[in-house]
Amino acid sequence: MRLNNWECVYQMYLGFSHPEVKALIQTHFKEIDSSRRQAWTDVTSLFQVENSPFGRYRRVSHNFNPPVLPILGSHLEDLEFVNLSQPDYKENGFINLKKCRVEAGVIEEIRSLQSIHHDLNTMPHIRAWLQNHM
Repeated sequence: MRLNNWECVYQMYLGFSHPEVKALIQTHFKEIDSSRRQAWTDVTSLFQVENSPFGRYRRVSHNFNPPVLPILGSHLEDLEFVNLSQPDYKENGFINLKKCRVEAGVIEEIRSLQSIHHDLNTMPHIRAWLQNHM
């Protein structure tokens, strides 16, 4: 979570939410380090479904400081909702500019979250292993 890689955090949440894995976590939860238990509690509260699958995530994502790797699926879901819920043209035949503005806003939000690049250090031993095994 320090890298603001929310796509990866979400995928890990989905994996840990699998029934068999969830049973293991509940069985051994007390054995997990307290800081990791708190991180898991924070993640589960962020991704628990309310009225929409990404409701809480959407509310807090506006406060993320770039660089961020957002959950692309939530933004694509927003674009799909706008696309399906509003017509391309108004009754008078004019282009629906409100729809265009909302779509542009979603795209701009994605761009703003990715406006700054991560400053990551290369780890030569990991790079070498990947090159030798891929």
